[in-house]
Amino acid sequence: MEKLFHRGSILPLVFALFIFILSVIPTDFGGGPPSFYFPGMDKVIHAGMYGTLALLVLYGLIKYDRFTPRQIVFNLLLVWLYSAFMELLQYLFIRSRSGEWRDMLANLAGIVLAYVLVLLLRKLFISKS
Repeated sequence: MEKLFHRGSILPLVFALFIFILSVIPTDFGGGPPSFYFPGMDKVIHAGMYGTLALLVLYGLIKYDRFTPRQIVFNLLLVWLYSAFMELLQYLFIRSRSGEWRDMLANLAGIVLAYVLVLLLRKLFISKS
């Protein structure tokens, strides 16, 4: 039976823990929004966090020769389900946070962008080999 976790899983798991910590700590530190705030910044951060997690997962799949359509779909679905779990956790249990379906869409956008980026980079570098 194939191992569920391998060396390529360590970095994504550490980053997922980092996302968990960021998702459960309060965001109101007494002041208003930061001076560099812009409308939609929250969604960009969501897309960036989950896009980065997806990149780490995809890198592990490539590095350990598991970059197959089945593995890609399964792993990216897990990343998105993790994001949905975090939103549900915030909605149900964390008083200082709010889970939103729009955040889940931003997370999905980051995951899809990461996948497209990996496909483009692979095509660029494989075609030059």
